[in-house]
This record gives sequence, structure tokens and C-alpha cells, in this order.
Amino acid sequence: MLKVSVSLKIEKRKKVNYYGLKLNSRDKPKEDVYPLVFEFSHKGKRSYLTTGAALTLEDYLQLKAGKTRKNWLKDLWSSLESDLVQLRDVSNLIKNFSIPELKKELGRNPEHRKDVFAYYENHIQAIKDEDRISTYRTYKTGLVSLRKFVKGRPVAFHELTPQLLNSYEKWAIIEQGNSTSTVGINMRSLRTVVNAAIEDGLMKLEDSPFGKKKYQIPASKNIKKALMLKQIREIMDFPSLEGSAEQKYRDIWLFLYFGNGMNVTDMCRLKNENLDSNSITFVRSKTRNSTRTSQTKIKVSLIDPLKEIIKKYRNPDLNPNGYLFPFLAGTETETQIRDRVQSVNKRINKHMKAIGIKLKIEMPITSYTARHSFASSLKKSNQSATIIAEFLGHKNISTTQAYLGSIEDNQQGKIMQNLIPE
Repeated sequence: MLKVSVSLKIEKRKKVNYYGLKLNSRDKPKEDVYPLVFEFSHKGKRSYLTTGAALTLEDYLQLKAGKTRKNWLKDLWSSLESDLVQLRDVSNLIKNFSIPELKKELGRNPEHRKDVFAYYENHIQAIKDEDRISTYRTYKTGLVSLRKFVKGRPVAFHELTPQLLNSYEKWAIIEQGNSTSTVGINMRSLRTVVNAAIEDGLMKLEDSPFGKKKYQIPASKNIKKALMLKQIREIMDFPSLEGSAEQKYRDIWLFLYFGNGMNVTDMCRLKNENLDSNSITFVRSKTRNSTRTSQTKIKVSLIDPLKEIIKKYRNPDLNPNGYLFPFLAGTETETQIRDRVQSVNKRINKHMKAIGIKLKIEMPITSYTARHSFASSLKKSNQSATIIAEFLGHKNISTTQAYLGSIEDNQQGKIMQNLIPE
């Protein structure tokens, strides 16, 4: 008799705003949608594990009765039932069952996760569960590429050698047409997973394929991405048609530039509560899932160009929890937010590319150019690297952050004035 029973249930006490798979949500129906969970019953106690999927109560009952005609629902249910069988088998091999022990068994025990790719999947599942969708997709892209290279076969940890990674790099660049930058991103993702495997005892440090005299992750060439102040002025003075999309996204690009080189994600996520009469204060999206002590807070002085852009484009909803700009509504899932941010970013890049061509600026102008140009402008105004690091929100050097934490607001305001071309 099984000591741990596992079943698939719908959690009717909690409504969610995604439908189908959380990572790839479908259009939400009018009916309420509830998450599906695996329920574990052990010694009279129940515990739960999320599936990452949600359905209506009608969907669930039809699936239980085998009456649904929707193929995507059948496929989803089949996949979940397959997971249920595996969970039941693994749960009953654990001496002292608990959800943490189950996760440990699934992710760390070589008997169940013998190959690198299975461990990789388990590692990035935790990232997805934290709603770090962009990071998850980056890691997932790397995993798909690596699996394609080995034609889908499992790869044991001892097979992960510098020679294998060098072969992958050549294959990805020559046969797949990937850039060195793309390969570098994939390899950095793999290195993070390998380091986690070392911590979990699946590899020894000396067996890592990364390091000195081992595989070296390729670095992309440092291409000039910063504009000169003269070019910034030309962009500011560019005669776009009043009320046009070109004017709007030019102004948003300038907001990124004057806003400490802010990225598009952080700009879209700004809320009214981040704004006061003199500044904008926010936590970078990159650090919002870290501990409070390691979160990076950015403070942007409200110089005149920023005030004008906010006045012109801000959301009429002044609720403190409402978004500053009307790019997000507040009802989106993390996946939908990422897609919306990407759409805004594409529009910025599209219109700035067109403006750059009209102004005969040779380099392509993107949202990322705003960040580089911000840093470059401050550097040319003789600001120290530590001060620039504070403005950009870099947190890798703790002594730098400690020093810059003492900058007074009026000093920051004076420094920010150097961003405005004469």
C-alpha cells in the first residue's frame, strides 16, 4: 500500500488571472479560473504542489469525466497525469516525506536526475515559479539549443567537458548561424546551472568545464553604443509631428536617457508611488526577486525634461498603486507584462531608428543606446566611475554602493544637469 497518495485537484479557494499554462496564458474566459495542484496525502496531512496550470471548474469536471473535446485540454491533462505518476513514484521512495524533500529528490538525486538537462529543467522551473519570465525564457532558449546539439540524448554530468562545450560553440556559430553574443548568453546560463549542481553535490568543483585552462565563454566585441551630446540635442530638437507616434516614442526614449539610463521594463513598471515632487525612486526589476538588503534602489532627480515628459504622457489615474505611464493596466500576468514591454521596446527602437536615419546618425539608436549614452555623458562631464555606478544601479561592488549612498539630493540634481545639451 502506498504511504503517500497523490492526486490532481483544482484549488477552488483561489482565483487566478491566467488560463491554461501560466507561462503561455490563453485568453481568459468569462468564468472564474482556478489553479490546478497536486495534492499529497501522508499520515493524515495534506500538502500541495503547484502545476503551473489553471482551468475553469467546468473544464476540470469535463476532463475528469473524459468528456472534453478541446485537444489542448486533453494534451495538458495527459501531461499532468504523466507528472502525477512520476510524483507518486518518487514520493514513496522518500523516507520522511515532505514537499521540500520531494523537490530535493526531484532536483538533486542522481537516481532521478542523472542527466544535465533534467537538472537544468528543474533549476529553471524555480525561476519560472518566481515569475521571472524573461530570465526563464533566456535559460530555456539555451537549454533548447544544447539539446539540439546533442540530438536530444541525455548528457551525464561527467560528459560535460571543455571539449564538448568547444564543439557546441563551433556548431552553434558555424552550422546554426548564432552570434558569439548568443553563444555567450547560453554558456553563462549553463555555467549558473553547473554551479548550482556543484552546490547540490552532483559535480565536484574541479570537474566543472568552466574556468582557467578550461572552456572560456566567448565575449562579444565591444561596439560603440553611446551618442554624443550634440546628437542628443539633435534628437531633442527633431521636428516630429505633434501628437504622432514618432514624437511619443522619441520622448519616451529621452525619458530613458534622462532617467538614469532606465531600461524599458523599469519604465513601464513605474508607479505613481515612485514619484514625488523632486525625484523618482524605484527598485530595478532585475533585483526585485532578491532579498531586501540586496535590492538596488535607483533615485532619479526630476530635471526639467523629465517633468515635461511626465506631464505630457502620464496616466490620468493618479492612484498611488497605478502605473505612471499607460503602458500597463495592472491586470496582466508576468508573461503578458513581458510581452507588452517587448512591444513598447520594439516601437521605441522602430521610431528611433527612423529618426537616426533622418538625422544621418550612423549607429542604430535603440533603447539600450539611451543607457550607454547616459553613462557616457556623465563620464565626459568628469564624474567618477563610482558615481556613475550609483546612477546606473550597479550593485556588484559593495564598497562603491556604500560610498555613493552618501550623495546628497542637491548634488545629484547638479550632476543630472550635465545630461542636458547646451
